[in-house]
Order: sequence, then C-alpha cells, then structure tokens
Amino acid sequence: MYKDITGIILAGDENALEIKENKNLKIKENSVIELVKNLMTNIFERVILITNNPKEYKFLELEMFEDFFKGKGPLAGIHAGLFHTETQKNFILSTEYPLLSEQMIKYMVNYKTSKQITLAKAEGNVFELAGVYDRKCFLVAEDLLKKQVEQEKIGKQKEIVKVVRLIDKVGAQLIAAESLPFYSPNFFYNIIQEKDFSSKQN
Repeated sequence: MYKDITGIILAGDENALEIKENKNLKIKENSVIELVKNLMTNIFERVILITNNPKEYKFLELEMFEDFFKGKGPLAGIHAGLFHTETQKNFILSTEYPLLSEQMIKYMVNYKTSKQITLAKAEGNVFELAGVYDRKCFLVAEDLLKKQVEQEKIGKQKEIVKVVRLIDKVGAQLIAAESLPFYSPNFFYNIIQEKDFSSKQN
C-alpha cells in the first residue's frame, strides 16, 4: 500500500442522474462508486472523494471535499483534489472507470518520468481521468479556471474548462497501455456512459 501517493476519486455528479448511476449501477453486487472506492483503498493509504454532493456518499466513509469552481467540470475536481492532497504524487480516478485494474494503476504510479502527468493511451484515446498528477499541476489548473471565471464576468460564454488544456500547459507522459501484457480493453470502458455492461461482469 502506497503511503506517499494519495488516491483521489472524482464523482462526476453535477446532476441527480449521475449520482443515481454511481450508486445504483452494480457489477457483481457492488455499485460503481463502491467498486472504485475498494480499488483505490486497496492501493493507497489515503483516499479522498471529490463531490459536490457529499451527503449522497456519506455511506462510503471517505474524506470528502467539494469543487472550489462549481460547474466547471472534471478540471475543477482535479484542482480541488490537488488542493487537499498532502503528497506530491497523486492518482486521480473518475467513477467512469470502475473496471480499471490494480495492476494497471500500480504500473502507472511506478512509471519513471519527469512529466507532471502520466496517462494511459489505448484504443486511440488518452484517458485524462485515470492517471498520475503531480501536485504542481494545482497552480496551473487554478489559473485556467480563474481565467474562465473572469471571462464569464465580462460577458463571455460559460463553459467547462477541459482537462486537455491543463495537459497542453504542463505536458504528459503517455503510456501505450495496449502494449502491456496484462492490458484489457475493459480497463477504460466507460460504464456510466455506455450502460451496456452485462458482458463486462464475467
């Protein structure tokens, strides 16, 4: 178990439907949120949950914190998580990916790189919400979010600040996940968006 790396769970629950899916979608008797919690607490000594609806997840018995920038999407969750962590290295995982394996997470956190972010690339996609983030990313994320808020004050359109903007600023180490002997296409299957997951339960 890692003591020098914090596990940060992002519960993308801006609306009631997402909360319901996190709590009610089940895989082998475990809800999505419970599956992610169990995975992360098996690996990291400290695990925190970023949610704007803490009452809904009280049953998890995790430390919970809310976004500072509400309605600004996953980057706001990453920002809040990095603010509340006490470790330089952190593994961030969205509840979208409850099938990610312990082996894949450990491979990513042990990967040697000078980059501030480490992400997996597979099936032609980069998975921004399942990766290693250095605490140094906090200031860059805050700058991006503050600039968006300032633009909205002068009449600019409201929008979510995409995580890719943070990645463009600080750079990222991409791991070719498909080349790993233990890789499974299920790892980054977005169970909340896809819903059709009966074949993934075996």
